[in-house]
Amino acid sequence: MLSIYCRDLHAGRACNDEHLCEDCADLFDYARKRLAGCPYGPDKPTCANCQIHCYGPRQREATRVMMRYAAHA
Repeated sequence: MLSIYCRDLHAGRACNDEHLCEDCADLFDYARKRLAGCPYGPDKPTCANCQIHCYGPRQREATRVMMRYAAHA
């Protein structure tokens, strides 16, 4: 989903090896680190149904916007 979002909206930005701009690559790394430390592991519920909010407000909003866009792309 992040690849779709970045490709469509950030095509003019410098990309790294995964073809993500720096902002999207940072969000991807943040999400990967947070999910790796999740106490629920593979049984993690969706964020809306989770008691532990592991994303900061800025990252949570960025993820919400990205997922909403990619779901309709």
